Amino acid sequence: MISVGAVIVYVSGIYSTIVAYSQYLPQNPYVCSSTACGISAIFAVGGLGVILLGLRGLWRFLTRTGYVELKRPEASPQIGTGPEDEKVLAIGREAFGRVRQRRRRKTEAVYWSENAGWYWCHPTRREVKPPGFTVSASLRGKLNTEDWKVLFTYYSLQFKPSIRIASGFFFMLFVPLFVFSVAALEVSAVYGLLVGALFGRIIGAPLAAFLLVEVFHQGKIMFLKQDQWIAQVLGAKPLLDVFQKIDWLELPDVENGKRRKGWIAWIWPMPNMTERLDNLSR
Repeated sequence: MISVGAVIVYVSGIYSTIVAYSQYLPQNPYVCSSTACGISAIFAVGGLGVILLGLRGLWRFLTRTGYVELKRPEASPQIGTGPEDEKVLAIGREAFGRVRQRRRRKTEAVYWSENAGWYWCHPTRREVKPPGFTVSASLRGKLNTEDWKVLFTYYSLQFKPSIRIASGFFFMLFVPLFVFSVAALEVSAVYGLLVGALFGRIIGAPLAAFLLVEVFHQGKIMFLKQDQWIAQVLGAKPLLDVFQKIDWLELPDVENGKRRKGWIAWIWPMPNMTERLDNLSR
């Protein structure tokens, strides 16, 4: 349904351009009569409606098959007060203390959240007292001291991403837009406004759809490259060993991520554990 709705919207844009040109030859192909614009708008709105229905069906499919796990309402993260929590707090404080920050926040507590991912540790909100950081509750009591040191170093290095990797992400997205803009201007200058408008409508829509998908795919590539960069700083074996240990724990979110295969896995922006392990084993 999504593809059908996209085709309807796509054709309505081309139709309005051609009809406008035939009525306002050859001054401005971007101006159309009320009838032509009305027909085009009706089809465009109908196409958008079909796309929304398709997206709704896709969402229901992803949740029903388990590709997407709906989070239950976030309960207040539980503050740690035991011996392990003190150890984790000390390790995290030391790791984040090595990261340059414009405005360093105090780290006085560790909070455990059921909805936090194992791959990420983030500071608490400013209104939370005492301030600290939030860690996945699924890792509580399952890692030793050395594992926590490696994992918190991994967390801390994520706060200073490689400029080369980040610039590569934006480069892969903005180069097609730049080439398309230059080509559209060139076509309009050489062949006139009609051909330029048709070029924009015919090429622009597929390009926008491609870039929308590519944002997610390039996001996954950026995360995997970031893992490789962290492995160079930290050492590939320690990081790989911790990832493998987390994999052996068979945490629900880890196992759920492994179920994504095919085109869903290709466009999913967050790598699953299998992809992370393969990436570090190369």
